[in-house]
Amino acid sequence: MKQVQFYSQFFSLLVLSFLSISLSAQDVKLTSDPVLGQVLTDDTGNTLYFFTKDSEPNNSSCMGGCLSNWPVFHASNLSVGMGLDAADFEEFERADGVMQTTYKGWPLYYFANDNNAGETNGEAVNNIWFVAKPDYGLMLMDDELVGKDGMTYDSNYELGSEVVQFFVDAEGRTIYTFKNDNYNQNNFTADDFSNNGVWPIYEFDLQSIPSTLDESLFGSITVAGHTQMTYKGWPLYYFGQDAARGETKGVSVPSPGIWPVAVEGADAATQELKLTSDPVLGQVLTDGIGNTLYFFTKDSEPNNSSCMGGCLSNWPVFHASNLSVGMGLDAADFEEFERADGVMQTTYKGWPLYYFANDNNAGETNGEAVNNIWFVAKPDYGLMLMDDELVGKDGMTYDSNYELGSEVVQFFVDAEGRTIYTFKNDNYNQNNFTADDFSNNGVWPIYEFDLQSIPSTLDESLFGSITVAGHTQMTYKGWPLYYFGQDAARGETKGVSVPSPGVWPVAVDGVDNAIVGVNEILELIEFEVSPNPFHEEIAISLDFKTNTEITIVLYNSIGQEERRIVRRFNSGKNSLVLRDLNSLEKGVYFLKIQDQTRGVSTQILIHD
Repeated sequence: MKQVQFYSQFFSLLVLSFLSISLSAQDVKLTSDPVLGQVLTDDTGNTLYFFTKDSEPNNSSCMGGCLSNWPVFHASNLSVGMGLDAADFEEFERADGVMQTTYKGWPLYYFANDNNAGETNGEAVNNIWFVAKPDYGLMLMDDELVGKDGMTYDSNYELGSEVVQFFVDAEGRTIYTFKNDNYNQNNFTADDFSNNGVWPIYEFDLQSIPSTLDESLFGSITVAGHTQMTYKGWPLYYFGQDAARGETKGVSVPSPGIWPVAVEGADAATQELKLTSDPVLGQVLTDGIGNTLYFFTKDSEPNNSSCMGGCLSNWPVFHASNLSVGMGLDAADFEEFERADGVMQTTYKGWPLYYFANDNNAGETNGEAVNNIWFVAKPDYGLMLMDDELVGKDGMTYDSNYELGSEVVQFFVDAEGRTIYTFKNDNYNQNNFTADDFSNNGVWPIYEFDLQSIPSTLDESLFGSITVAGHTQMTYKGWPLYYFGQDAARGETKGVSVPSPGVWPVAVDGVDNAIVGVNEILELIEFEVSPNPFHEEIAISLDFKTNTEITIVLYNSIGQEERRIVRRFNSGKNSLVLRDLNSLEKGVYFLKIQDQTRGVSTQILIHD
């Protein structure tokens, strides 16, 4: 048995010696792989590999049986191909006495299961073996964490022994994150860069990373005029006192866990969302460093984005898996969803959030009202715009004339995207649907939201309110505004077909003014007539149960009479049109309608 063991050991040494000798004249060159890009191979195209456990300088952690799968590469008289620098290659004597070649400090190996030149079957084996590449900006390393204090820490930064896989640069220098940073926000580096020697920022242009890492999780920020790489929003650093490859002295400075090593499984950095005051638009939603966020009016479906493909080059997605919100915001208003392209996106009150690529500095709002479909995200919208087809409760699609057809219509919704309607049979500032006891409000609920903010493309003066059964109902151009009780999800427009198409149209910016109506009692009321300025003429509808004579007088704001009309009307519905109103000077006017029979008058406030 001892004799067999002796021959086995002798044969292993003989194979290693043969590999070392036979490769002594081999070159190293770059070979293009269709998936992995430029990889290091020997002169016959056999792929070379790195081992993430090779953390110590001039040392290999692949010993004994490991070498049967991962034979050593060594070339004593090395010549390198185009694109490689001979200075990046060295050699060292392994603990088993065999010589091995290194590239940028990484010992080089073959993979025994690569049977033909160009094969890369060893890529990502056990997530510790990776093809050797010249353009890694970042690599992985597996080792214990030994702090500057000489103590060994586990992955929770408590005393203990544990092998941790962490990020290093191409030469094996450890990369860290800072516990007190926020998402894409470096809270350590001084503006004058004076403390960069303590914790230098990781500036390497990230060209290639191990294939097991998700490239989309890396990014960059600008710090004091320099580009700092990030991972999951965490800015990346070195520790100034790590002198050799694989050193992790920074894990104990100033105390364990303040500067953890960067690892793949780290939670995303905390992304702060806050309210920032804009001098024109008021309170707007921004990220932690003040970059403005936006809504897209075509995002009508729940948990879905209509901005895909090339749209994203101008309107990048905002996502924060680890979100904190500033004063004035409610975390319950924020959610996240997986887009059709597999990317995660954060929503606010159901609206997916975006950046605008042409906002170059914090606080800019260049995306406001772009094409009348992009608007800054705000917490106080009482009303927003939405662009979508109109699909009724009957499942049919209607155009803007409420005839069968396909058309994208821009209509009013509330802050959460619930559709707002008007009622065809209402009059100016007069709700003709809601019962006095509010018993039918569940069918067509009145829109009661206190209107604080609206899209900048809408005219605020065209909105108003009336009192209905003791409740405040918002109006637009005199039209009372409603919901439909059976619209359950954002963007639903079921009401457009109930009870028949066009009876309850969606509320839109271009709607004509509601018709002024005067009831047969003619109680003294005062209300606003729009548009502003008013049209050339205003139509007034009148409904009387008996024949009556009406005097209509138009006064200016200081009480001077401008027009007087006396006319007799028969019982029933009548109409009266005041013409040539655009000849009047701009100002506020009052329309007084007096029933000569009863001696009762109605006064109407008109804004030009």
